[in-house]
Amino acid sequence: MTDTMALLPQRLRAAGITDVVSVEPATGGLAATAGVVRRAGGEPVFVKVFDEPPSDDAFSAEAEGLAALRTLGGVATPDVLLAGPDLLVLSVLRPRPTTERFWEQLARSLARLHTGTTHPRFGWRRDNWLGRRRQVNTWTDDGFEFFAQHRLLRWLPEPPRPGGARRRGPGGVGAARRPAARAAARAPRVPHAR
Repeated sequence: MTDTMALLPQRLRAAGITDVVSVEPATGGLAATAGVVRRAGGEPVFVKVFDEPPSDDAFSAEAEGLAALRTLGGVATPDVLLAGPDLLVLSVLRPRPTTERFWEQLARSLARLHTGTTHPRFGWRRDNWLGRRRQVNTWTDDGFEFFAQHRLLRWLPEPPRPGGARRRGPGGVGAARRPAARAAARAPRVPHAR
C-alpha cells in the first residue's frame, strides 16, 4: 500500500472504523486519495481523504451536495455515511456500464435534474469544492451569467495544476472572456427556473 493509500485506513481508525480488511485504490481523482475499503464487519465503503484538506468544510460541502442530489432523485447517488474535515465515507455504487444507452440515460437524467429546479435564482447557499479549488456558487438572477462567471471564467485566473496540460492560446484570459460575453448577450432570455 502506498503512503497516500495508507491514509485511508489511518483516517478510518481515527473515526472509529477499525475493521478494515483491504483497500482497493480508486483512479481518476485529481485531489483526494480514494479507494474502496473492504471491511470484516460490514459492507464495503468508498473512502476519500485529503492529505491536507483545502478547507475544514470541503467534505461537509460535498456531503450536502450529495444529499441535495439524492433528494431531487434521478441519478444514482451514494449514501453519506460519515463526513469529517479530512475524511468522507460513502456507500459503494455499482460500476457504471460502458454502453451508449447508459450515457443517453444519464444525459436525460441530468437534464431532468436541471429542469426540475424550484428556485428563482441560480447558485447554491454555499460555495463548495472542486478538488482543492473553491467552486464559487454566489446567487445570480441570470443562469447564463451564473454559468459564464462561476463555471467558466472563474477558473481562468487559477494557476495550472502541476503536471497539467492546460494552455492558453493567443489573447490569454481576454480571449476567453469575449466569447463568453457574446454568448451571454445572444442567449435568449428565459424565465426563472420553476
